[in-house]
Amino acid sequence: MALFSSVGEELFFRGVMQAHLGIAITSVLFGLLHGLPGTRFASWGACAIFAGLIFGFLHELSGGVLAPILAHFSINFVNLYRLTRA
Repeated sequence: MALFSSVGEELFFRGVMQAHLGIAITSVLFGLLHGLPGTRFASWGACAIFAGLIFGFLHELSGGVLAPILAHFSINFVNLYRLTRA
């Protein structure tokens, strides 16, 4: 699950959207996908905006999607692991 979501989201957001909308707008959309304002997941969405910015800059610095995919996978893996142990 951690692998498929990180690959799919990074290919879409960094690989496709970022080239057309830029890092900031793509990161906000990424965050909204993860938690809408006014919901119980709003703080998760805010964190996802920050993560999206990092992923966006990793994409720009590395020139590809592998670096943001690996970063995204690491976060997803740790979070899913912790959820299964709670």
